[in-house]
Amino acid sequence: QKHYFEPLQSLPKSKENEYDFQSAVNANGIIEDWDLWMETMRHAGAMTGFSEDKLFNDSPLIMIEKPHNPPGHRAKIIEMLFESTDAPAVFLGKDAVLNCFACGRTTG
Repeated sequence: QKHYFEPLQSLPKSKENEYDFQSAVNANGIIEDWDLWMETMRHAGAMTGFSEDKLFNDSPLIMIEKPHNPPGHRAKIIEMLFESTDAPAVFLGKDAVLNCFACGRTTG
């Protein structure tokens, strides 16, 4: 079994004395490692108070995605979230649109 979240003392250090971290998402915001992404979601749910067996129980999810996210990735994100969580609804919003809404604007 893989352990994705280890205490900082057990993580390998690089030559610059910094920790080596893996990211499920590439520099363009596209998910490349689906297993790591799902473990990150589980960890985020656990850190916000949801239990491991009832992840996001009865809480709708809003997810931010990049505008150039491929449609196949979008479908896989929705599928994985519905299969592994108890979320009643999932909304994928474009980052630019949600940024406008966060600032109280309806146009950018």
